[in-house]
Amino acid sequence: MPTRPFVEKIQSLAQGISQQSQALRYSGQVEDATNMDFSVIDGARKRPGSFNVCNVNGADEDTKYRMHKIERDDAEEYGVIYGRGFLEVVDLVNGIQATIDKTNTEALAYLDAQSAGADDLRFVTIADTTFICNTKRGTRTTPGTEGAEIDGSRMPVTLQRTAVEPLTFKLDSVNWTGRKFYQQVLQKESGTSTSGKFELSYLGYTTTHTLNYDANSDDVQKALEGNGISTGSTAIEGLQAFPYGKVICTGGPLPEKPIYINISNDLEVEELISVNSTGMVGGSYKISRGVEDRDPAPQFILDGLPIRDIGYFRNRLCLAADEFMVFSRSDDLYNFFLDTPITVTDADPISLQFSATDVNIIDFLVPFRNTIVCLTQSGQQFELTSADAFTASTAAVTPTTRYSTQKIRPVLNGSNLFMAGESNGYSTLLEYYYDEASVSNTAVNVSQHVDALLPPNMVALVTTNTTDAVYCLPTLEGDAAGGATIT
Repeated sequence: MPTRPFVEKIQSLAQGISQQSQALRYSGQVEDATNMDFSVIDGARKRPGSFNVCNVNGADEDTKYRMHKIERDDAEEYGVIYGRGFLEVVDLVNGIQATIDKTNTEALAYLDAQSAGADDLRFVTIADTTFICNTKRGTRTTPGTEGAEIDGSRMPVTLQRTAVEPLTFKLDSVNWTGRKFYQQVLQKESGTSTSGKFELSYLGYTTTHTLNYDANSDDVQKALEGNGISTGSTAIEGLQAFPYGKVICTGGPLPEKPIYINISNDLEVEELISVNSTGMVGGSYKISRGVEDRDPAPQFILDGLPIRDIGYFRNRLCLAADEFMVFSRSDDLYNFFLDTPITVTDADPISLQFSATDVNIIDFLVPFRNTIVCLTQSGQQFELTSADAFTASTAAVTPTTRYSTQKIRPVLNGSNLFMAGESNGYSTLLEYYYDEASVSNTAVNVSQHVDALLPPNMVALVTTNTTDAVYCLPTLEGDAAGGATIT
């Protein structure tokens, strides 16, 4: 009897592309598609074309550019266009190029240091401030301050909007908070004193305190606090009303051991006590703002390492360099020193170092499920763990997974994190999520059915909650050079 050909009615081509054999593909999948969007509502539809937003003045076709998006709300979105020696801001809503105040030469020099290009700059926006980090610029403490100051010329700079009409931004350097004056250290500067006396004074007062070269902590304490009740006092401001209990000295005796002068932090102390050693024989003394072993600057700054990424977590600014993560004081983003060295509090800065069997240099810090996921150049992923209170005693970094990823910032979409993976001759898209069954995080290659679809080199990942999609931006034959038109 005659037969009729089999006909399958497909309601909607909404299941995307699959390069598997036809027998394994879903009925709503196609083998290939160009310039198409797949939607459960509209099925397969032609993707809308791009349109010109703005021609950026000063850009050229021979420079590689990237864009960092600043999104305040639907009516206020900005794109920071950057490349080697280039930084401009475009209003993405109306296509106006903003004016940037670039009069801060220190900030400009930081961005241009080591000929940093688009791939060497990292951006993160915290509230109305966008931090820009040059990953090629080494850090350090300010020379001559014995580690009490962080050299702002080698630290991340900020970009802030200063006016809407006309649209204006300001590029500025940051005055990073230095070590405070509440612990001052009296110690030998040179030689070994054999006899004589030295003098202490404060803030240029004419009256001085004369002490023997071998004074101990009790002698120094009595000299500083006892002046509070005398005429013509040289005591620290505030000691006249409350002379006792505001200064506690420990250590000594001089010159063998330093004397630590701890001053109550309810007083206004903004300068060093001065010391005059002219009456001593064989040596001299000095006073410094604390010491490295009691209140050090972050280790990577002492080592002069460049900052690899910058983030924000629980009201703290996070700087990452090599295997170090350092968090600022709580609600004090520019302060990485202790408030009072003799008393460590939960609000003080937090310093963490990765511990693993291989070298793990940090690439990216990404917020994820009330924590931070750290991606490293070795392919090892770490997570920041802590109790309800995020303090130095509860914080730790723990290795979680190991996936080979590209040097592209991962992106969040909903509760999942997406990373650009590497494979032989093509890229993969990894979906990183928390697995309830195994009570741990894992990553799944969601592009496994289209192995040849993603080119081997990616530029960026972008997500949109509107269509619940992840967009992979590949390079063209490995060439990541861009042009002057932003679309």
